[in-house]
Amino acid sequence: MNFSPLITIFLITTFFNLLIYLNPFYGIYSTDFGLMMIQVEDIIKSNFSTFSIQYPSINLDPNFEFYPFTKPFLGKVGNFFYIDFPPFYPLLIAIVKNFFGKFSFTVYSSISSFFNLILIYIFLKKLLIKNLYIHIALVLYSFCTTIFTYNFFLHEYPISVFLISLGIYFAYSFMQNMEYKNLILFGLFSAFSLYFRLEMIFIILGTGISILFVHKSNFVKISFFSFVGFLPFFLILLYLNYYIHGHILGLRYVLTITDNPIILFSDRIAIIKELLFGSFRGLFIQSLFFLLIPILAYSTNSSKEKKFLSTLVLISFLCICFTTPNHGDHIAPRYLFGLYPISVILFVYLLEDFFEMNNAIFYKVLICLIFIYSFFHSAKNFIQVKETFVNLNYFNQALKNIDAEVIIFRTYAEPLNAQNIYLEKKVLVADSKEKLIKLVKILKTKNLKYAISAFGKYQDDLPKIKELKLKIQQEKLFYILW
Repeated sequence: MNFSPLITIFLITTFFNLLIYLNPFYGIYSTDFGLMMIQVEDIIKSNFSTFSIQYPSINLDPNFEFYPFTKPFLGKVGNFFYIDFPPFYPLLIAIVKNFFGKFSFTVYSSISSFFNLILIYIFLKKLLIKNLYIHIALVLYSFCTTIFTYNFFLHEYPISVFLISLGIYFAYSFMQNMEYKNLILFGLFSAFSLYFRLEMIFIILGTGISILFVHKSNFVKISFFSFVGFLPFFLILLYLNYYIHGHILGLRYVLTITDNPIILFSDRIAIIKELLFGSFRGLFIQSLFFLLIPILAYSTNSSKEKKFLSTLVLISFLCICFTTPNHGDHIAPRYLFGLYPISVILFVYLLEDFFEMNNAIFYKVLICLIFIYSFFHSAKNFIQVKETFVNLNYFNQALKNIDAEVIIFRTYAEPLNAQNIYLEKKVLVADSKEKLIKLVKILKTKNLKYAISAFGKYQDDLPKIKELKLKIQQEKLFYILW
């Protein structure tokens, strides 16, 4: 391919931005990104004065007894309740929401992904990789991994991945020219990535060890200049986390760890198995070409670049796998996303070296088949997400059409799929018979019309709860109305 990889970047960016513009998921919020959307709205409602929850039903439920989300998504610090995600990305979205409207939820993701592609291109140019393999890297990263799926939602991964990748780029630049200002920039951008995803600390650790592994004699200078860039902004992050959420690592860390205080060895093996080989989110199932990296590393020549990149990926990969509190419970192995760009760079670097030594057509066909397999699974993943959101849209429209001011769910799972309604109606949860009776009495005193979910606990017993004394009407199998 003689044309510039910049053209490929332009085409890929145009394609995904067009998909975002035609995004079938717009206006439908669910799970994590639905909660972040609520954070954005709460920041705006408070006129940027607080990150605490601006509860629409506070007059009915001042103690948050019936709040529709619970641990690990809800935490209390002092007298205030918070959604537990770090507030920094929702704050960035809130700042631009008036300018970009509904596209504010994806503007940072689109920009970050574009610059990540530019970064992959520049990085590979520094490695003196031929244009053909740069094109392969750009296509692999964009279409043979699931990371671009997150561009369609409100999520902090794209910006965090870009920042850690930029940090790694400056770390490698130091390897090339031994200019210590690059280590300061490595520390700076690495620290910024932690404002959005804490697991990036393991990639920072892997990068630092990799630099020292190649330049053992410069331990003191390398450590000093890296910390000059890293420490100030890292300490500011710890202070902000403590000031906002009462813990230096943030509320999300506290609630997740207290939910999973001890992980047995068997549980750790199960997490790693699901993270890497799970049929729904496994790394090597979705992007099989990553599995070739150790094979190619073994089969190719040794070099300083190979040693740096391989050590970085290996240490970071092992640290994440053996410390992650769970498999992520997402459509992708998201905890490993920070390694995707550098892993693609390492893969292509090794692939070019391998083909220079083994030019047999068999290997080329095999590699192409693996690429096609990875692309197929990425496309399949996107289609599954689209089908899920079609069902979510149907569910939310049915909720919206219910003639009631208050929606009562009886499990905490249902509101995670109905966050649109949270902004339009009063949404509450009563997960026991006693709480349901108590809530209904409150609503009756307020003379509010309400609907109770037909799913979850006590479905068959609802008509028999004499204390409620309600007339029942079934509607679309979704709700029993009173």
